Amino acid sequence: MKAVVTVELERHGEQHMRRFLDLVVKEPAVMQAYSVSGETDAVLILRLADMEEFDALCERLFRDHTNVARYYTMFVIRTAKETTAIPL
Repeated sequence: MKAVVTVELERHGEQHMRRFLDLVVKEPAVMQAYSVSGETDAVLILRLADMEEFDALCERLFRDHTNVARYYTMFVIRTAKETTAIPL
């Protein structure tokens, strides 16, 4: 299953974002991770085996002293297009 997660950090600044992203890149389920502008601080694209894997990832990234104020999850129901090719 695939999911898109938006993350809002409690404390802001480059050092806090870097610390969070350093945790994120170690997770095999995280396919893409972006630091973004606006109300959301980061967007994660996940590929997961099941809800148990998602729950364990949430424990590690969002609940265990990681500076995350809140996160919102959207599970993908249908994929209309998915490509990594760059048109030349």
